[in-house]
Amino acid sequence: MSLQRFRIKQQKPNYFLALIIFILAIFGLIMIYSASVVISYQEFGYNYYYLNKQALSLFIGIIAFIIASKIDYRFWQKNSFWIFLVSVVLLAAVFIPGIGRELGGSSRWIHIGSLFFQPSEIVKLTFIFYLAAWLSKKSEFIANFIKGFIPFVIVTSIVGVLIMNEPDMGTTLVIAAIGVAIFFSGGGALNQIWLGIGSAIGIFWLLIKSLWCF
Repeated sequence: MSLQRFRIKQQKPNYFLALIIFILAIFGLIMIYSASVVISYQEFGYNYYYLNKQALSLFIGIIAFIIASKIDYRFWQKNSFWIFLVSVVLLAAVFIPGIGRELGGSSRWIHIGSLFFQPSEIVKLTFIFYLAAWLSKKSEFIANFIKGFIPFVIVTSIVGVLIMNEPDMGTTLVIAAIGVAIFFSGGGALNQIWLGIGSAIGIFWLLIKSLWCF
């Protein structure tokens, strides 16, 4: 395999964007510490248990960010389908006993040994990779109802149904919003987008009504 296909990008980093991300991450750590200091002491005997866990996750995220920023974007485009497929498999794995972990009545976590994470957070990123790559390849069919809109709805619905079954309506709405924004940016027909939004609102309304009734 040619190294040229995965050549390192040499463009200047966007330091302002990196600074904004860093500030938001630090703010998040402060909020986590403020919200968890009491329960951390009650359950583990010291104030910084949850803060330390999130700080470790932040450190791992920074390392992953640096590595990902050094990889040519065409690598992600070329492998977007398989990366997305793996994340969807992980999303379904939360329902497998022994792998999925239920907390607070929701099955949103995968727990294998010391590894503990939410696949839905990974899907938010891989969904963007996949949709962007798919839309760039199928740009001539995007406005077509059968070849453009229907495949988009199917993919988005698969992800949405899996996340709704956790249940996690907030993340489902985020995924739907991401999908609509990318589909519209990629040249999707406005009437199809409104049809999709109207259908999604109707489905959410029925789900909320059914949950309320029970």
